[in-house]
Amino acid sequence: MESADRPMIIHFGVFEVDLRSDELFKDGHKIKIQEQPFQILAALLEHPGEVVTREELQHKLWPEDTFVDFDHSLNTAVRLLRLALGDAAENPKFVETLPRKGYRFIYPVESADPRAAEAAQTCHPAGQQPFESSGHAVSSEATELLHSPPLSQLPHARETVQAQPEYHSTPELGIDGRGFELGTEPGEETELNKKHWHGWAVVTLGVLMVAVGTVYWMIRRGATEPESALFPVPFTAYPGMEWNPSFSPDGNQVAFAWTGEKMDNWDIYIKQIGTESLRRLTTDPHVDCCPAWSPDVQSIAFLRFLDHDQRAAVMMIPANGGRERQVAALRMMNTEGFSRMLCWHPSGKWLAVSCDQDSADAPAAIFLLSPETHEKHRLTLPPKGVRVDTNPAFSPDGRSLVFARYFEGDTSEIYLLRVSAGLLPEGEPRQLTSMNQDTCFPAWMPDGKEIIFASGSKSHACRLWRIPVSGSNLPRPLPFSSEVNGLAPAISLEKHRLVYTVFSMESNIWRCEIPKGEAKPESPQRILASTRVQENVQYSPDGKAIAYCAWASGSEEIWVCDKNGSNPLQLTHLGGPIPGPPRWFPDGQKIIFALASRGENDLYAIPAQGGEMRQLTHTPFNELNPSYSRNGKWIYFGSDGNGEFQVWKMPTKGGDAVQVTQKGGSHPQESIDRKMLFYLKPIEPDLDELWKVPVEGGEECRVLEKVFRWNFEVKEHGIYYASQPDPNMTSFLFYDLANRKTKPIAAIQDTVGLGFTVSPDEQRILYIQVGNWQSDLMLVENFR
Repeated sequence: MESADRPMIIHFGVFEVDLRSDELFKDGHKIKIQEQPFQILAALLEHPGEVVTREELQHKLWPEDTFVDFDHSLNTAVRLLRLALGDAAENPKFVETLPRKGYRFIYPVESADPRAAEAAQTCHPAGQQPFESSGHAVSSEATELLHSPPLSQLPHARETVQAQPEYHSTPELGIDGRGFELGTEPGEETELNKKHWHGWAVVTLGVLMVAVGTVYWMIRRGATEPESALFPVPFTAYPGMEWNPSFSPDGNQVAFAWTGEKMDNWDIYIKQIGTESLRRLTTDPHVDCCPAWSPDVQSIAFLRFLDHDQRAAVMMIPANGGRERQVAALRMMNTEGFSRMLCWHPSGKWLAVSCDQDSADAPAAIFLLSPETHEKHRLTLPPKGVRVDTNPAFSPDGRSLVFARYFEGDTSEIYLLRVSAGLLPEGEPRQLTSMNQDTCFPAWMPDGKEIIFASGSKSHACRLWRIPVSGSNLPRPLPFSSEVNGLAPAISLEKHRLVYTVFSMESNIWRCEIPKGEAKPESPQRILASTRVQENVQYSPDGKAIAYCAWASGSEEIWVCDKNGSNPLQLTHLGGPIPGPPRWFPDGQKIIFALASRGENDLYAIPAQGGEMRQLTHTPFNELNPSYSRNGKWIYFGSDGNGEFQVWKMPTKGGDAVQVTQKGGSHPQESIDRKMLFYLKPIEPDLDELWKVPVEGGEECRVLEKVFRWNFEVKEHGIYYASQPDPNMTSFLFYDLANRKTKPIAAIQDTVGLGFTVSPDEQRILYIQVGNWQSDLMLVENFR
């Protein structure tokens, strides 16, 4: 039984806790928090500054007959509490961990007088609390107004009225300025006198009611404006990665893919909203992803990747668990990894799936697939320059399909396709967005008039946006997604809920010394640390500076700094479009790079000391990964001008481009003696073959079989490059052009990203080291 003196309203910092209603507020706005994290918070606030043991929390949260992994569940609940408070275990502001003992609340708390709260309750008896059913926090001004005592209880209220210094008679009404009938004595109350005081009370009460009504209207109005008071709260906080959420039709459960507690395998899981209940649905050792809940609630469709060639099976399993069945086997080599590639038509009779077409060189398109008859027919026909159509999502009425269309230049946009009642395409898809970056994961709002989508860089920094499908307005960002990497939104059509993925990763520039002779390699050193992604690093020709791409300013831009990472300078201010790898002019005075514009990539140059960008190409094709010739007279680049990517060159001072390769190629680099051109040809994701061709044209020959993530550089005596012998290690190697032999340089235990450069004196390598990926799901209630 609660103590009569126990404070029921507790304040700390910008937070307020109501222990009567089990609610948490931040700056007057209600924060969604699940039951167990809140109970932990309440237990800590009961004993601020004191240790609350893990055993005490265990007994408080779980009855003795509960069968649960207490350690894991308690750790998860504390993690969710910290996320709700914006706290960190490493540098706590609110909740301190005492290893193997328990937790302590370390922030000063202020408690409201329990008697005041009790008095406030008497003003609004149980069942009559204003705003209680709205689900919104009441502002401090509104709370003060609502909890004020009745007018008759205000001290000296009547005396104040009678002590007014001036009186103004109103003879037309037969009333003097004091509220008494003319011709009577002040102490003699008439019926009019009584009616007048009653009228004043009514007016006063009316004013209060209008004020309360105004506050209520403002709060209710805030409920209909999605950007006024939306607060994401953690829905999952498991180790590893959670991905691709999908709501059950009733909006109360979410299916998603998770790497598991040991982070060793992707499987499908289901979590109930409002509880910590988690149920594993699949256990196959293959990768399971992209769950899609059927409209009839009974089944969940998902994809199972069968091998490294991206063969996948469309699977179905009962939502309550049971035997799986395979619906179809598909080839998905050109798709976007774990992007959402599967969705149901509202009728429940068809699945839209992104997969490769029958022709091996055709881009992936969106097909309709019948789970019952296994019939399949195509919905989209990607034009030239498109790599894949993916992320399908049907409108609530089933007459429109939105999807992401990825171009050869690594950008994508959202398109809308109208379909007939028979699910046949009606005309060509209409482009909805023009973001010139990775724009993906469209999800429909319940009214079918807007979509939510992600845009930015899928691997680095995305935020969530909304746009009308009518095209009448420009997209606008969701306010709560500006400082997080938000992807894969899912919307409940019934409960007005939004779930999306937030993720993080480290990607920094590291230096590896090239050992001399038989010397033992030194340990790599990080030279430029950041909590945001860095990539595509390259030494300047004199080795005194480096150019690289970074997200330090909130969007990917080109930067330069000294060779040791000092004195960084931001060169571009693009604010959205993603630049390609920067490459130096031989004299070190300018930098060339590719940039998406109008849906295609063109080449640009910018002074290395900062200044205005200059556009070098203006074609309807994609020009990518440029580099200068050693004498600075030519620009080499990859282009899809003749239908597939080939290496081209054009004069630096302007003029017609000339095709160099005939059998495909990209990422060109000229040899030191200016006789050969080396370039890459893709063989599978993250792996390329290295080829060479005479600069003036001639026979094309393969040099190396497997170069990892475009990481190679041509030097005087040979080629430095990266290889990945197994998923947990990357090797740096040197290929001697004279004797055609390869020797190892270093073995990197962590994942290596995009960016590889060798100093002019060939004494060190700069590369990108990628840390662990982490992702969780966030939940937004009352999303409208």
